[in-house]
Amino acid sequence: MLKQSTQFVYSHRKSGKQFFQQIAVCLLLSSFSHITWAQKVRYIDQDKAFPSAYDLYAGDDPWRDLKLAAEEEMGLFLVEPPRRHASEITEFSNQHLHFHIWRPIAEGKTAMWSRGLQWLIFGRIKYSKGAQQLFSDLPDLKRITISFHEVIRPERKGRRRSKKPDKVYTYLTLSIKRDDFERLDLESIKHCSRNLDCDTNIRSMISLVKFNARYVKRRLR
Repeated sequence: MLKQSTQFVYSHRKSGKQFFQQIAVCLLLSSFSHITWAQKVRYIDQDKAFPSAYDLYAGDDPWRDLKLAAEEEMGLFLVEPPRRHASEITEFSNQHLHFHIWRPIAEGKTAMWSRGLQWLIFGRIKYSKGAQQLFSDLPDLKRITISFHEVIRPERKGRRRSKKPDKVYTYLTLSIKRDDFERLDLESIKHCSRNLDCDTNIRSMISLVKFNARYVKRRLR
């Protein structure tokens, strides 16, 4: 059954709902490896920093199509490979979708949390459907997470490209479990996230918040 999922080819012509109805069958009978939560610092070699569409997710990844379909519904990634950096990926394991987004730090904590909450719950762009649609399409999905990170690229020296790797610093992680999502006051979140003024009560709204305040403060100086 696990191998069957590789036969589901997602395209803009196929509705996300139809795709997820197919893939949900595989979730019931599959076993998953442990997902790795975003670390503070990761390294990506220069020659692997901007992979092709095929190389972004391995061809034999049984959840490749699910990840691409979930990205489509969330609308989180605005560019496609090979312009998209290798740090911007989606992980899936243990019925948990985790989206990693490159977003340079250019705003304070409250605005940052509010924007992250908006993208997690409602998606990033106008026509994206957010967590509500993913939980609906994947009945066995337990958790959805987004992480914001910066990528620090080594400077060129003359015409010679540095051999040093790109450094990926994760500074914000927001996560929502299905049970917590079903108790959310969506109208209140929509209002505060639109105004970018969701206060520290965000911690009571969602399942998990990880924020690297020291790193953000240093970058905003």
